[in-house]
Amino acid sequence: MKGYCAVFFIIISCIQSPEFIEVDCNTSEWVKNVEISEVLDQYQYGNIYVFESDGIIEGQVISSDEFGEFYKSLIIQDASGDHYGLNLWLDRRSLYLDFELGEKLKINLNGLAIGSVYGVIQIGQASGNMNELRPLVFEQ
Repeated sequence: MKGYCAVFFIIISCIQSPEFIEVDCNTSEWVKNVEISEVLDQYQYGNIYVFESDGIIEGQVISSDEFGEFYKSLIIQDASGDHYGLNLWLDRRSLYLDFELGEKLKINLNGLAIGSVYGVIQIGQASGNMNELRPLVFEQ
């Protein structure tokens, strides 16, 4: 057991803080008009809320699925002093290849939904019966 703890400690201690980067995604016409905290306010326990207008959020990627910790998920955090985060549930593996730590994303919420999957509040797609959340289909 001591050998496992030592190895685990070494792995944790080797992780370095990412430098935040900005990538031009041709979304310059998109202007952030909604805070992540406002998106989270729309969630009510046990319900799915579908966004029906062009709400643009902006955040930096703070998670990576490179080592399997965040399977099919991206977590973004806003730049405000409140540090709200949001889990984006995507139907794709190896997201770290397309989204680097620190990369800034803009997301149009129109047609997306917020709900809870396995106790985690996430952004995804509403299913046909509106009581379930499905992962977003990611196309490049």
